[in-house]
Amino acid sequence: MSPEVLDWSLPRTPSPEALLQSLHDTGSVAIRNALDADMLARALAEQRRMFDLPVPVKMDHRSRDGTARTGYVPFGIEASNQGRPPDPKEIWHISRERIVENIWPATLPEFRTAMRRLWSDLDSFTIRFMALLGRSLGCEEYAGALIGEHNSILRLIRYGADSTNELAGAHRDVGLFTIHLIAPNTGYEARIGGQWRSFGFSQGTVMVSAGDMLEHISNGYIPSVEHRVSTGPQGPGHRHFAGYFVHPHPAGILKAHPRAGEQARFKDTPNLHILDQRARAIRISP
Repeated sequence: MSPEVLDWSLPRTPSPEALLQSLHDTGSVAIRNALDADMLARALAEQRRMFDLPVPVKMDHRSRDGTARTGYVPFGIEASNQGRPPDPKEIWHISRERIVENIWPATLPEFRTAMRRLWSDLDSFTIRFMALLGRSLGCEEYAGALIGEHNSILRLIRYGADSTNELAGAHRDVGLFTIHLIAPNTGYEARIGGQWRSFGFSQGTVMVSAGDMLEHISNGYIPSVEHRVSTGPQGPGHRHFAGYFVHPHPAGILKAHPRAGEQARFKDTPNLHILDQRARAIRISP
């Protein structure tokens, strides 16, 4: 079983039924024309330039408040799951600028321009995607309120060139969903139907995978996707990844929305409580 590939060529959007069916069956959906392909290619090229900066320069751009909401996170810090050793990766985080004052490398003004445009386009897509998803779940008003001024984060990741086999262990994302900006041969794998499957798409097509919070508000109808990153058949070498991790409005409360005849499986929960717990578990927050 594979995620559906749906087209998002505005002004048309996929049907709510097709979107929900793919998410229910696989926890994922692929979206064509979600983003401008040229814009995305420029942003990913700037990501590579940023990670090629000297290590001392990158270390000068670490988060100033210890939260790792923005700026550089060096190798040997973050683990994909509690109790695991750190993953062989370095990270750059970009958050909503009305919530966090982002950190930018002064020597790469094009990086700042490209990432602001990417963040803005992802923000717009997220609002439209959540509206369609809320319609499919019968909670459009709630979904709109939950995603307004959402507390999402763009994560740019480079895995170490000398790493072998598993780069990020099997785990589930904590948020509503993750928009994976992936291309072929990145090593991204998702467990679907009990089998690990590799995915890669042409530029402009993204993979949206459900996280724990979407499983919560759908009352378990949409499963949170277990995934990992491996070196794949190419063997060792740098792997670049970019993902937009969609989290609710900071004040948002997670509420389960049972389908007809169901009982709620989850209690109402402040989403920031869950985010803080996960950040400490994976070692990126004190």
